[in-house]
Amino acid sequence: MKTTTAANRGSKNEEQHNHFSLVATRIKAEFIRAFAGLDCGVVDLLFWVAYLTWAVCYVK
Repeated sequence: MKTTTAANRGSKNEEQHNHFSLVATRIKAEFIRAFAGLDCGVVDLLFWVAYLTWAVCYVK
């Protein structure tokens, strides 16, 4: 029974990670569309600030 629970927990973590990846891709695409005229470094910085802020709020 314990191995099943651990496997389920691992699966749930994997699903959560996949969700984060999907959301990150979507957020980055939106930032690129919104800030197409800016340098890519600026877009990446804004993306990571937004994503990490969202991730911290989501985990709590």
